[in-house]
Amino acid sequence: MIIKKFKIFESNNLESKFPSLDEVRSYFYDFESKFPSLDEVKSYFYDFTDNIGNINRFDVGYVYFESARYSRIMKTSERPDEDFVDISNTTLTNNQLGIINDFVIVNKEIPDNKKNKLKYILSGDIPSYEYMSITFFDNLFDENNLEVLIHCLKVLYSETGFRPFGCLWTEDYVSDDGDDVITKLGFEGTFFRGSDEEYLKFCKIFDQGNRTKDLVKYFV
Repeated sequence: MIIKKFKIFESNNLESKFPSLDEVRSYFYDFESKFPSLDEVKSYFYDFTDNIGNINRFDVGYVYFESARYSRIMKTSERPDEDFVDISNTTLTNNQLGIINDFVIVNKEIPDNKKNKLKYILSGDIPSYEYMSITFFDNLFDENNLEVLIHCLKVLYSETGFRPFGCLWTEDYVSDDGDDVITKLGFEGTFFRGSDEEYLKFCKIFDQGNRTKDLVKYFV
Protein backbone atom coordinates (compact mmCIF):
# COMPACT_ATOMS: atom_id res chain seq x y z
CA MET A 1 0.00 0.00 0.00
CA ILE A 2 1.16 3.51 -0.79
CA ILE A 3 0.86 6.21 1.85
CA LYS A 4 2.09 9.76 1.49
CA LYS A 5 0.30 12.75 2.91
CA PHE A 6 -0.51 15.36 0.28
CA LYS A 7 -3.37 17.74 -0.43
CA ILE A 8 -3.92 17.27 -4.13
CA PHE A 9 -6.04 20.39 -4.52
CA GLU A 10 -3.75 22.81 -2.68
CA SER A 11 -1.82 23.78 -5.80
CA ASN A 12 -2.98 25.16 -9.15
CA ASN A 13 0.20 23.97 -10.80
CA LEU A 14 0.25 20.25 -10.09
CA GLU A 15 0.73 19.26 -13.73
CA SER A 16 4.15 20.92 -13.76
CA LYS A 17 5.18 19.09 -10.58
CA PHE A 18 4.52 15.57 -11.83
CA PRO A 19 5.60 13.57 -14.87
CA SER A 20 3.05 12.47 -17.44
CA LEU A 21 1.05 9.30 -16.97
CA ASP A 22 3.22 7.48 -19.51
CA GLU A 23 6.38 8.59 -17.71
CA VAL A 24 5.04 7.47 -14.35
CA ARG A 25 4.10 4.10 -15.79
CA SER A 26 7.55 3.63 -17.27
CA TYR A 27 9.43 4.80 -14.15
CA PHE A 28 7.43 3.29 -11.33
CA TYR A 29 5.25 0.53 -12.57
CA ASP A 30 4.89 -2.50 -14.79
CA PHE A 31 1.21 -3.49 -14.80
CA GLU A 32 1.91 -6.83 -16.41
CA SER A 33 4.25 -7.94 -13.61
CA LYS A 34 2.57 -6.13 -10.70
CA PHE A 35 -0.74 -7.95 -10.91
CA PRO A 36 -1.48 -11.58 -11.82
CA SER A 37 -2.75 -12.21 -15.34
CA LEU A 38 -6.17 -13.62 -16.14
CA ASP A 39 -4.57 -16.90 -17.24
CA GLU A 40 -2.76 -17.18 -13.90
CA VAL A 41 -5.95 -16.56 -11.95
CA LYS A 42 -7.83 -19.09 -14.06
CA SER A 43 -5.19 -21.67 -13.24
CA TYR A 44 -5.61 -21.06 -9.49
CA PHE A 45 -9.38 -21.59 -9.73
CA TYR A 46 -9.31 -24.52 -12.14
CA ASP A 47 -10.69 -27.07 -9.65
CA PHE A 48 -13.56 -24.72 -8.77
CA THR A 49 -14.44 -23.50 -12.27
CA ASP A 50 -14.44 -27.08 -13.53
CA ASN A 51 -17.79 -27.33 -11.73
CA ILE A 52 -19.39 -23.90 -12.29
CA GLY A 53 -17.86 -22.46 -15.46
CA ASN A 54 -14.90 -20.21 -16.06
CA ILE A 55 -14.20 -16.61 -15.10
CA ASN A 56 -16.12 -14.12 -17.24
CA ARG A 57 -14.91 -10.84 -15.69
CA PHE A 58 -11.49 -9.97 -14.36
CA ASP A 59 -10.38 -6.56 -13.05
CA VAL A 60 -7.22 -5.43 -11.30
CA GLY A 61 -6.30 -1.98 -10.06
CA TYR A 62 -6.56 0.31 -7.06
CA VAL A 63 -9.17 1.34 -4.52
CA TYR A 64 -8.93 4.87 -3.14
CA PHE A 65 -11.13 6.91 -0.81
CA GLU A 66 -12.04 10.41 -2.01
CA SER A 67 -13.87 12.70 0.39
CA ALA A 68 -15.48 14.75 -2.41
CA ARG A 69 -17.63 11.69 -3.15
CA TYR A 70 -19.19 12.03 0.31
CA SER A 71 -20.54 15.48 -0.53
CA ARG A 72 -21.87 14.35 -3.91
CA ILE A 73 -23.51 11.13 -2.74
CA MET A 74 -24.88 12.48 0.55
CA LYS A 75 -25.91 15.79 -1.10
CA THR A 76 -24.35 17.88 1.61
CA SER A 77 -21.74 20.60 1.80
CA GLU A 78 -20.03 18.73 4.62
CA ARG A 79 -17.07 16.54 3.79
CA PRO A 80 -14.13 14.94 5.63
CA ASP A 81 -11.04 17.07 6.14
CA GLU A 82 -8.79 14.86 4.01
CA ASP A 83 -9.09 15.02 0.21
CA PHE A 84 -7.94 11.40 0.00
CA VAL A 85 -8.14 9.11 3.00
CA ASP A 86 -5.71 6.67 4.57
CA ILE A 87 -8.10 4.09 6.05
CA SER A 88 -5.64 3.28 8.85
CA ASN A 89 -5.45 6.91 9.98
CA THR A 90 -8.90 8.47 9.81
CA THR A 91 -11.82 9.33 12.06
CA LEU A 92 -14.33 8.32 9.39
CA THR A 93 -16.61 5.40 10.19
CA ASN A 94 -16.60 2.22 8.12
CA ASN A 95 -19.99 3.21 6.70
CA GLN A 96 -18.62 6.57 5.58
CA LEU A 97 -15.59 4.89 4.02
CA GLY A 98 -17.94 2.56 2.20
CA ILE A 99 -19.58 5.62 0.61
CA ILE A 100 -16.44 7.40 -0.57
CA ASN A 101 -14.48 4.54 -2.18
CA ASP A 102 -13.75 4.49 -5.89
CA PHE A 103 -11.64 2.39 -8.26
CA VAL A 104 -9.07 2.74 -11.02
CA ILE A 105 -9.04 -0.45 -13.10
CA VAL A 106 -5.73 -0.75 -14.93
CA ASN A 107 -6.17 -3.85 -17.11
CA LYS A 108 -8.80 -2.08 -19.23
CA GLU A 109 -8.96 1.28 -20.96
CA ILE A 110 -8.69 3.96 -18.29
CA PRO A 111 -11.29 6.78 -18.53
CA ASP A 112 -9.87 10.27 -18.91
CA ASN A 113 -11.25 11.35 -15.53
CA LYS A 114 -9.26 8.60 -13.82
CA LYS A 115 -5.91 9.08 -15.55
CA ASN A 116 -4.71 11.91 -13.31
CA LYS A 117 -5.80 10.01 -10.22
CA LEU A 118 -3.78 7.02 -11.37
CA LYS A 119 -0.78 9.28 -11.89
CA TYR A 120 -1.00 10.54 -8.29
CA ILE A 121 -1.60 7.02 -7.00
CA LEU A 122 1.53 5.75 -8.70
CA SER A 123 3.63 8.68 -7.50
CA GLY A 124 2.48 8.03 -3.93
CA ASP A 125 0.41 11.18 -3.42
CA ILE A 126 -2.96 9.43 -3.07
CA PRO A 127 -3.33 6.62 -0.51
CA SER A 128 -4.39 3.54 -2.47
CA TYR A 129 -4.94 -0.19 -2.05
CA GLU A 130 -4.32 -2.97 -4.56
CA TYR A 131 -7.51 -4.63 -5.69
CA MET A 132 -8.71 -7.53 -7.83
CA SER A 133 -12.22 -8.67 -8.75
CA ILE A 134 -13.54 -11.73 -10.59
CA THR A 135 -16.93 -13.16 -11.45
CA PHE A 136 -17.84 -16.52 -12.95
CA PHE A 137 -20.22 -17.51 -15.73
CA ASP A 138 -22.35 -19.16 -13.04
CA ASN A 139 -21.68 -17.72 -9.59
CA LEU A 140 -24.00 -20.19 -7.81
CA PHE A 141 -22.76 -23.55 -6.59
CA ASP A 142 -23.57 -26.35 -4.15
CA GLU A 143 -22.37 -26.24 -0.56
CA ASN A 144 -20.14 -29.26 -1.15
CA ASN A 145 -17.97 -27.15 -3.45
CA LEU A 146 -17.17 -24.60 -0.72
CA GLU A 147 -14.09 -26.52 0.41
CA VAL A 148 -12.85 -26.54 -3.19
CA LEU A 149 -13.32 -22.76 -3.39
CA ILE A 150 -11.47 -22.23 -0.10
CA HIS A 151 -8.56 -24.34 -1.34
CA CYS A 152 -8.37 -22.26 -4.54
CA LEU A 153 -8.45 -19.04 -2.53
CA LYS A 154 -5.60 -20.26 -0.35
CA VAL A 155 -3.53 -21.06 -3.45
CA LEU A 156 -4.29 -17.62 -4.89
CA TYR A 157 -3.19 -15.97 -1.65
CA SER A 158 0.03 -17.98 -1.39
CA GLU A 159 0.95 -17.18 -5.00
CA THR A 160 -0.15 -13.54 -5.31
CA GLY A 161 -0.82 -12.10 -1.83
CA PHE A 162 -4.45 -11.35 -2.70
CA ARG A 163 -7.06 -12.47 -0.17
CA PRO A 164 -10.87 -12.20 -0.36
CA PHE A 165 -12.89 -9.57 1.45
CA GLY A 166 -16.19 -10.54 -0.28
CA CYS A 167 -18.56 -11.74 -1.32
CA LEU A 168 -20.13 -15.12 -0.37
CA TRP A 169 -23.89 -15.43 0.10
CA THR A 170 -26.77 -17.92 0.06
CA GLU A 171 -29.79 -18.12 -2.23
CA ASP A 172 -32.82 -20.36 -1.63
CA TYR A 173 -34.90 -22.00 -4.33
CA VAL A 174 -38.01 -24.16 -4.25
CA SER A 175 -37.47 -27.55 -5.89
CA ASP A 176 -39.28 -28.37 -9.12
CA ASP A 177 -41.82 -30.51 -7.25
CA GLY A 178 -42.36 -27.75 -4.71
CA ASP A 179 -41.61 -29.99 -1.74
CA ASP A 180 -38.11 -28.83 -0.82
CA VAL A 181 -36.08 -25.67 -0.47
CA ILE A 182 -32.70 -25.86 -2.18
CA THR A 183 -29.93 -23.59 -0.88
CA LYS A 184 -27.10 -22.54 -3.16
CA LEU A 185 -24.01 -20.48 -2.42
CA GLY A 186 -23.02 -17.52 -4.56
CA PHE A 187 -19.54 -16.07 -4.90
CA GLU A 188 -18.22 -12.91 -6.56
CA GLY A 189 -14.60 -12.52 -5.66
CA THR A 190 -13.22 -9.20 -4.51
CA PHE A 191 -9.64 -9.31 -3.28
CA PHE A 192 -7.25 -7.07 -1.36
CA ARG A 193 -3.45 -7.08 -1.16
CA GLY A 194 -1.86 -5.33 1.80
CA SER A 195 -1.20 -5.55 5.52
CA ASP A 196 -3.24 -7.63 7.99
CA GLU A 197 -4.57 -4.46 9.62
CA GLU A 198 -5.69 -3.00 6.31
CA TYR A 199 -7.22 -6.31 5.22
CA LEU A 200 -9.39 -6.51 8.33
CA LYS A 201 -10.42 -2.89 7.78
CA PHE A 202 -11.43 -3.67 4.20
CA CYS A 203 -13.54 -6.60 5.41
CA LYS A 204 -15.42 -4.21 7.71
CA ILE A 205 -15.81 -1.44 5.13
CA PHE A 206 -17.09 -3.81 2.43
CA ASP A 207 -19.18 -6.02 4.69
CA GLN A 208 -21.38 -7.89 2.21
CA GLY A 209 -22.63 -11.42 1.92
CA ASN A 210 -24.08 -13.44 4.80
CA ARG A 211 -21.40 -16.15 4.42
CA THR A 212 -18.33 -14.02 3.67
CA LYS A 213 -17.03 -14.60 7.20
CA ASP A 214 -16.65 -18.28 6.26
CA LEU A 215 -13.91 -17.22 3.83
CA VAL A 216 -12.28 -14.38 5.76
CA LYS A 217 -11.52 -16.56 8.79
CA TYR A 218 -8.92 -18.46 6.76
CA PHE A 219 -6.90 -15.34 5.96
CA VAL A 220 -6.56 -13.50 9.29
